[in-house]
Amino acid sequence: MQRERIRSILLLALLCMSSACWSASFTAKVKLKLVSPANVTQDKAIEFGALNITNGKECHLAAATGKLSGDACHASSVEKPVINISGDKDLSVRVNVSKTEADSGIVFAPTLFNGQNNHASFVLDDETHQVNLGGSLLVVDAEKVQDSELQFGVEVIYP
Repeated sequence: MQRERIRSILLLALLCMSSACWSASFTAKVKLKLVSPANVTQDKAIEFGALNITNGKECHLAAATGKLSGDACHASSVEKPVINISGDKDLSVRVNVSKTEADSGIVFAPTLFNGQNNHASFVLDDETHQVNLGGSLLVVDAEKVQDSELQFGVEVIYP
């Protein structure tokens, strides 16, 4: 009986020592790609030119071409407004533009042209990418229209 107890203790000691040999530690390495933020600049404001300020009149600016259409527009085209997005080439971005409300008497719904289509999500072709802005103006309350400037937001989101 004592022999078996000694044998059991030896086997247990051997198992404890062998399990310590199987454990190991290591230092893990993680490879990260840090993305610098995209910078946005605007060369000039969107200009529709002279407008007919009468309730229900509209003016549409095509972002891709700068062409104006609608019964509120006096001109047929304007210089295409451009925003420049600077960042790493092949950076995926999403450009959100916000609609203005009717507090000013005019509703402005902006649109964009990213160089290929009107999609808000795209990949930067180069370190600087131009996006053309456009949109539609609708006169909802001609009596409220006093200021010749409307403001809207442009937000560039990247992963």
